[in-house]
Amino acid sequence: LVTNDGSKPTHYALKRFNISEYFSVIVTRDDVERLKPRPDGIVKALNALQVPTSQAIFIGDSYIDIIAAKEAGIKVAAVIGGAHSHDKLNEFSPHYVIQSLTDVLKLIS
Repeated sequence: LVTNDGSKPTHYALKRFNISEYFSVIVTRDDVERLKPRPDGIVKALNALQVPTSQAIFIGDSYIDIIAAKEAGIKVAAVIGGAHSHDKLNEFSPHYVIQSLTDVLKLIS
């Protein structure tokens, strides 16, 4: 998980929705000097996971996610219905556009 939110609200939300266990690496604004759209958080997460850029995909709901992923050298899937409209997301040419997070399973299989 790479977010521009702070550590406290991020961990609170993950605990509240009982999804903390699904993230082995969490990078918040408190962990990097430069926030998205800079790629620093994504690069930090990839390094922690020891995942090469060629085998990574970033899932985001905003155009800054698309920019950050591309600058990190990885593919990006934009989820419709989040921070920005479908048209706005398409302006930044994500590699994939998906309707919901459940579509991620189709992408990685």
